[in-house]
Amino acid sequence: MTFKNEEDQKQALEEWRPVTKYCGEKEPFLFHYEVGRNDADPLKIHMVERYKSKEDYINKHKKGEEFLKFRPKLKALADAGKVKIEGFSYQELGYGFVKHDFWGNELGTMHDGNFFHYEVGRNDADP
Repeated sequence: MTFKNEEDQKQALEEWRPVTKYCGEKEPFLFHYEVGRNDADPLKIHMVERYKSKEDYINKHKKGEEFLKFRPKLKALADAGKVKIEGFSYQELGYGFVKHDFWGNELGTMHDGNFFHYEVGRNDADP
């Protein structure tokens, strides 16, 4: 996502905070839900979401209580031209690994690649 100004970005991130809390507590099928700021352009942020399956993303996450409260607020910013939202999704192929969490704790297992990702903030938007 690319914001027009810092204030709108800060507002969106604050509005997203309850969503992350809710997802962490209520969505065991959601393995990774993180936002990062582009180090070359601080008005750009990138959201990474990793789900057990695409069905969990579509049929559970997108129907979650806090997501349903947040999404219209983000859409209003987009409709007002205050943020440009681009995203894509992909299915893991199983060529690779997740070895550590973000704090360096070893996860200890390889995975078979059957996880679904949805990412927001990239230029190669998924139609």
